[in-house]
Amino acid sequence: MKKTQLVKLHSLLIEVKSFALVGHVSPDPDCIGSCLAFKKFLEFYGKKRTFFVSATGSKSKWFEKIAPRLRPLPAIPTKCETVIILDCADLSRVDAKDFKVSQKTVVNVDHHISNTGYGDISIVDARRSSTCEILFDIFCALRPEKDWLKNISKYLALGIIFDTNNFRNQGVSERVFNIMAKLSKHIHIQRLIKVLTEIKFYSLQEFCRGFLRGKTIMDGKGFIQFVNSDTESDWYSDFLGLVKEIDITCVAKRRSNFWQCSLRSKKHDVNKLARQFGGGGHKRASAFKFVGSRTKLIQALESGLKKAINKSLEKKSLIPKS
Repeated sequence: MKKTQLVKLHSLLIEVKSFALVGHVSPDPDCIGSCLAFKKFLEFYGKKRTFFVSATGSKSKWFEKIAPRLRPLPAIPTKCETVIILDCADLSRVDAKDFKVSQKTVVNVDHHISNTGYGDISIVDARRSSTCEILFDIFCALRPEKDWLKNISKYLALGIIFDTNNFRNQGVSERVFNIMAKLSKHIHIQRLIKVLTEIKFYSLQEFCRGFLRGKTIMDGKGFIQFVNSDTESDWYSDFLGLVKEIDITCVAKRRSNFWQCSLRSKKHDVNKLARQFGGGGHKRASAFKFVGSRTKLIQALESGLKKAINKSLEKKSLIPKS
């Protein structure tokens, strides 16, 4: 994190009267938690006119769990000149209507490796587990008072717990646990984990039918799961990640005219594959959109994964080619 960026941000927090906080489309707990934490943090600077903008937020299941009373605005107020975009790698994924970058001062805070570096102030660190972890650093640097965490801890913890998959992801560092130890003084971690892991699956019969929509690829090393809802998407992503034989999973949900695809891997860099389809994310977790039939999606994924894996194995091999 560059000191110059923090100095610029600090100046904005002092000089600007109102802010709009914006996340990505279909916001997850890291995105929502980041926005809520920043909203609370701005109160330390006496900012009472802070707008939370999310066009799809009211339809998100996470809003009902994390902030049921919050009703986000569908668009950025015209008088609001400064926009803080959180957990969003690309401006095309900004969850706000009629967003005109040239007319706003934009602050970009994110942890995705695919972030394009947009904004007048860009604080991006792909080494961090979540955007909430980055915000912890920012808040510590700008407002080091002992009691500043009291009303913000639960929101930062929600983002960190969710994006680390309950601390199971490979990228979880000692630093994450040190941060959680500080946050735990003000929150009940087990309760937060319960909130994030309570997923209602209607019946065993529905669960089994869902697997019939899936398909193994790459001789069983990969699995593509087709789902009908975001709830199914979250559940299958977690479950398939526990299956020992499967190295890579793709959960695909049909939208109006495209497939919303989520990639997960235990060993391989799926971000490179996602970027081939115009998406991106992290090495072990990425997403992309695909226009075409189910059959074409399966063929494109299998072809892309085989090439990516074979190329990766060639680099790791210590045996020279004859």
